[in-house]
Amino acid sequence: MNKKEFLNYFSNMEPMKYYEGDIHSLKAQEMVSNIGDKFLAMEKRDGEWCRAIIHDDGVLLQSRSISKITGTYGDKTELVPHIVEELKNNYPSGTVLLGELGFILSSTTSKDVGAILRCKAPKAIERQKENKLYFFAFDILAYNYNTYVDMNFEERFFRLQKIIDSEKSQYILQVLSSENIFDTFMEFADWVWSYGGEGIMIVRKDMKYAPGKRTAWQSLKVKKKMGELEALVIDFIEPNRIYGGTELNNWKFFVDENDKPADLTKMIDYGTLTAVTKPYYYGWKNGVIVNYNNRIIKVTSGLTDQMREWLASEEATILMQTGKLFAKITGMEMTEDSIRHPIFLDIVKY
Repeated sequence: MNKKEFLNYFSNMEPMKYYEGDIHSLKAQEMVSNIGDKFLAMEKRDGEWCRAIIHDDGVLLQSRSISKITGTYGDKTELVPHIVEELKNNYPSGTVLLGELGFILSSTTSKDVGAILRCKAPKAIERQKENKLYFFAFDILAYNYNTYVDMNFEERFFRLQKIIDSEKSQYILQVLSSENIFDTFMEFADWVWSYGGEGIMIVRKDMKYAPGKRTAWQSLKVKKKMGELEALVIDFIEPNRIYGGTELNNWKFFVDENDKPADLTKMIDYGTLTAVTKPYYYGWKNGVIVNYNNRIIKVTSGLTDQMREWLASEEATILMQTGKLFAKITGMEMTEDSIRHPIFLDIVKY
């Protein structure tokens, strides 16, 4: 493909559609469990899909939908000049990236992003004065006029990983993936939900980019399925004692032989110290046990350090003991006796 054909080819390419099947089906569970190591999982940002095309004459940012006025894919280029500048300065002509335009705070939604992207350029730029949109890249279709459309997703994703330079590009980031961090995709999903994220996308490693198609079980969105529930807090969950993470060299939370927090700045002999979890070190709680319609549910995902600290307070204990402490929770689905992957949202005091 020559340079003249490049812009026309990619700017008119119909976006691929991603599958959202029944999460409870056998096919979905094979993907969630990563049977045969055939899948990759990445964070699903709740923003607006965007195609970034860097060409000889500049940068074009397109939406997924076709404009009724122009008959072409919506042009968002003028609305985010800071992203355009980084794309132009840091990536070669002949590059096509796919991503989500969104805010750095994961708990924001496509509605918040739309409040920017539905504006005319001056208003959109003004609304980003304090809080700019980011481009979260999740796929790459071309680089330096070499097309990657026929490559499988795994190869495209890791090529993308090599070219995204977070030191040079403040507003262009690659979406997070579970690779080498989490043991399971659902642990990754729990972590994403814990800070307000929408969920994860599971993709077959051998998936080819298929413009305009929505092929079943090539990809799967795993998002929160339940609404917000309010449940009586009946007990607190004590933290694990021993730290089992991989950052021991930089860990700051240790106790001495008397199980007292150790001041590392005053220690001479570190041999008697034990690495413990942060909540244990500070005497916090690690979660809550709630009763929702006679389902006894343990909830540890989604709590902030501030909430763990408050749960260890006298106020929290008195409210819980008098039946006046409730938790707002959500999860993937209601089961006969519990909730799958329950997530803490907030506390309600009565």
